[in-house]
Amino acid sequence: MKRILLTALLAGLCGGVVAQPRIRVERLGNKNVEFILDGKTAPGTLTVYLTLKNLENTHTSIGTTKYELRSSGMRLLTLRPADESRDIGYSYSYRYFEAPVDKRVDTSFVYRMPTTVTKPVCVARGVNLYDLFRKDGEKEGAIGLHFQMEKGDTVYAMRRGTVVEVDLSEKRDPNAPTVIFTSDSPSLHVEHPDGSRAWYVCLDRDNMLVAEGDEVLPGTPLALVGTYDGEYYKFWVLTYWWVTNPDAKERGQQPFICKRFFPQFVTAEGVACIEKGTYRAVETEELVTRELSKKELKKRRSGKE
Repeated sequence: MKRILLTALLAGLCGGVVAQPRIRVERLGNKNVEFILDGKTAPGTLTVYLTLKNLENTHTSIGTTKYELRSSGMRLLTLRPADESRDIGYSYSYRYFEAPVDKRVDTSFVYRMPTTVTKPVCVARGVNLYDLFRKDGEKEGAIGLHFQMEKGDTVYAMRRGTVVEVDLSEKRDPNAPTVIFTSDSPSLHVEHPDGSRAWYVCLDRDNMLVAEGDEVLPGTPLALVGTYDGEYYKFWVLTYWWVTNPDAKERGQQPFICKRFFPQFVTAEGVACIEKGTYRAVETEELVTRELSKKELKKRRSGKE
């Protein structure tokens, strides 16, 4: 079993970096040099850092540029010769990360609760168990929200987005020790338009209702709720985004930091940033469609007529 909560969290969030995107360079007949992304197979945003060095016969400056790409075959950059009679000289390196980085995330955005509108559910903030052994100044604090459910209940998308990863994991051994949380559980990640993501953990691996690459709206069924012990049914949701770690080089740390936040939800009791309690989800047409474009709204309305 993976370490509970924080270490498990990082393992789960970073687990999607499995594809092998690469940069392909082409010299064209007009002596231009193009840098093109190949090998991207995972849905969602790929952040690429392309560093140019040792440039000759081009007005492009050396240095590192960040690109956000959503599919293979996209062109990052074209170098053009200063003297069209000679070839361009260059060297380069690159690195990538399978998520948006340093986005302006709207932490005040109001989400749909990920539960049914037909009945209230009990919600509580998750706890990093390692905080029990840390001094107050070192505690990580609450991590994500736990929703207590019943067998057969559905987990719903909280916001518009793209399903970027579905992890079915392996079926738990019925004789395995009982746990209250493990990231080694069926889960999925949804990437939102502002670059934030939601990680839904403890789903029913035999009743996943979406696949990688699917587009979802608030209220889209994602899966049936799972269980850790076969008795209690509850799932966990974390909302987060990635930022550059300014201390990575000096301290040998990871280049990116996961920043967590607790969203506000529309509930029958009003808009709330949930601490602990019982809440009923609300769903309206405006809540479902507010992130759609005019073209998408027109198509949705025509489909309902």
